[in-house]
Amino acid sequence: MKAQIQKRNIKNFLQNNVILLFLLLLCIFFAVSSDKFLTANNLFLVIRQVSVLGVASLAAAIITLSGGLDISIGNQMTLYALVAAHLMVNRKMSMAVAIPAALCLSLVVGFIIGYVINKFQINPFVATLAFSTVFSGISFGITGGYQISHFSDAFKFISQGYIGAVPMPVILMLIILIAGAFVLNKTCLGRYIYSVGGNEEASRLSGINTQKIKVGAYVAGGFLAGIAAIMMAARLNSVSTTCGDGYTFDAMTAIMLGGVSVRGGKGKVSGILIGILIIGVLNNGLTLIGVESFIQNIVKGLIMLAAICSDSVIYRKRG
Repeated sequence: MKAQIQKRNIKNFLQNNVILLFLLLLCIFFAVSSDKFLTANNLFLVIRQVSVLGVASLAAAIITLSGGLDISIGNQMTLYALVAAHLMVNRKMSMAVAIPAALCLSLVVGFIIGYVINKFQINPFVATLAFSTVFSGISFGITGGYQISHFSDAFKFISQGYIGAVPMPVILMLIILIAGAFVLNKTCLGRYIYSVGGNEEASRLSGINTQKIKVGAYVAGGFLAGIAAIMMAARLNSVSTTCGDGYTFDAMTAIMLGGVSVRGGKGKVSGILIGILIIGVLNNGLTLIGVESFIQNIVKGLIMLAAICSDSVIYRKRG
């Protein structure tokens, strides 16, 4: 009897911590494969590199938790970064004007996406695919296809500076993730997001304004994408029409690895943090051991597919 209980406890532990164990195994594999992986400089590099992804992933997570989907986040980030850069470099405006302008645009864009999807009951995948193309076109129109670079030191400090020994982007990411966890877990708004994503009809019958919550999730997602865009631009010190490419896929992979269900209503910020670390370790480790970029894409694609299949299996079992 005691042996059965221990066996059940071990099984439950493995099931509840499978993603954390996967991260640990990845770290062990890359530590054995490359003597550079576990160096302090490289680990700091991994954490710095996932900072922008962490904020973008929270944007994707809030929308997905509410029962929505947004595959335009990467193109949104490109647009917001280009707007801020254009105002600062080409229009000679201060960052005190350019950053709020880009963030205000992110709120407007988030509202438009959420309103159109929910007002006209459009499939969010199709709608955000269309919006993504629109944003790509606008971004090209702003720059004419050219890069915008040479930002001020004050702007670059956002993602290249330090407070003490801690990189500024890491501090920003942690503050935003902690704030996101608080809102989702400790406020009525967070409970409504989970409720609407889990069962929209039941939420509506209980008196929740489901349309308002879903549109609000897109607004929040847009705003977070705006913050991620500013951090990205400051880190790169230049922006182009392709600077946000890849963030949508990596963000969606990270949140699904972290336990956010594509059907909505399920997932935690702590899981998202583990998910973005997995993506960061993968990108860094595969590069260190000399794996070509197309193979890296294959690996990440298979991992995302595995996460989707796992979510589907769990959903069927619970159903």
